[in-house]
Amino acid sequence: MPTQVWLDQLLATGAQEAPATHEPELVVLSQEEFRDAIRQALRHLPIHGELAANPLTRTRLLAGQATPARALRELLEDSIRDLGRDPWAGKPHRALDVTFLRGAPTQEAAAERLGLSLSTYLRHLNAGIERTSDDLWRRELCGPG
Repeated sequence: MPTQVWLDQLLATGAQEAPATHEPELVVLSQEEFRDAIRQALRHLPIHGELAANPLTRTRLLAGQATPARALRELLEDSIRDLGRDPWAGKPHRALDVTFLRGAPTQEAAAERLGLSLSTYLRHLNAGIERTSDDLWRRELCGPG
C-alpha cells in the first residue's frame, strides 16, 4: 500500500495518537530534605492536597504511582504499622499511631492518651519519626526488599 493511501485512510478513520503521558521529573533529596519531607507528610497525612505537593511524591520511592498522594499516605501508614511489628519499637510505634493514625488533636492530648509526660511522648514520637525516615530512606536508595 502506498504511503499516501495509508495516511489518507488513517486520517479518514479518525485514528488519533495516544495521549502522551507526562511523568513528573524525579527529584533527588538529601537525607535531611527527605527526613523533613517525611515529617511534613506525617503532619499532613489526612490532607490530600498537602500530600500531593510533598516532594516525596516525586522521588524514586513513589515513581510510577498513578496517584502519588494516595500512595504516599498508604506508604506512611504501612510504615507506621510495620514499626509495630518490631518488639523493640513499641513505644515509638504507639506515639506515631496515636498521633498520626488515630488523629490526636494535639500533642498534649496524644501524650495524655498514652499516659506519658509531654517530654517522654515527644522523645518517643521523635524516635518513631527517625526510625520511619531511616527505613524509607534505605528504600529510596536501595529499592524495596
